[in-house]
Amino acid sequence: MRITFSLVRSGRKILWEQSKRLLTGSLVVLTPVNDMFATKAVVATVAARPLAALQQNPPEIDLFIARPDDFEIDPA
Repeated sequence: MRITFSLVRSGRKILWEQSKRLLTGSLVVLTPVNDMFATKAVVATVAARPLAALQQNPPEIDLFIARPDDFEIDPA
């Protein structure tokens, strides 16, 4: 599954060629914005981080979610 994400909170430009953020194999935990990990958390693994996709605005990465039925997609 390919997802997009915001860099607004980082406050700076990330050089993805040199960054160790979101490397393939890294674990990420996702939660709905209104839940903030209180009741819902979905664990995923970074499946791929194509450099061309990371240089888009907004950047994109590929995630593997073991139980996709647990994941609710927010198109916004």
